[in-house]
Amino acid sequence: FNTWRNRDQFRTPQDLVDRGRTYVPMGRIGEPHDCAGIALVLASDAGGYVTGQTIYVDGGMSVR
Repeated sequence: FNTWRNRDQFRTPQDLVDRGRTYVPMGRIGEPHDCAGIALVLASDAGGYVTGQTIYVDGGMSVR
C-alpha cells in the first residue's frame, strides 16, 4: 500500500507506480482508501455474522 510507512523504500513516486504495474495483478499499488469498503462492511450490521475470516485486500497478490 502507498502509505507513509513504505514511501522510503522507493526512490521516486514513479518507482512505486512501476512496481505496482509489474507485481500486483490489478496493475497498481493499493491506496489506504482501498481498505475502506471492507472496513465499513465489517463495522456495520452487514458484517454482523462474519467471524474468524481472513479477508485479503491485496489487489490479487494472494491468488498469484
